[in-house]
Amino acid sequence: MAIKDIESSPSLEKWKGLYESAIGFKEITPWNWMWDSNLFGVQNPRDGEIGYCCVLGRGGEVFGLAVYLGTEAWRVI
Repeated sequence: MAIKDIESSPSLEKWKGLYESAIGFKEITPWNWMWDSNLFGVQNPRDGEIGYCCVLGRGGEVFGLAVYLGTEAWRVI
């Protein structure tokens, strides 16, 4: 890891927020009511880029949230 990477690392508060969000995601168990074919988009308010998302885990093997940044990435899936 380069020094500039360390200097631009997220703060502890941001890491805490990320972990709290991950715990909330796990608690709502969206893989019980969504399929990986149920895509939805989330727009970044800073630059307007769309992240196309799908929930993983309906098959009971891998759990998570995949995000494909931009239309080109979405077309690949």
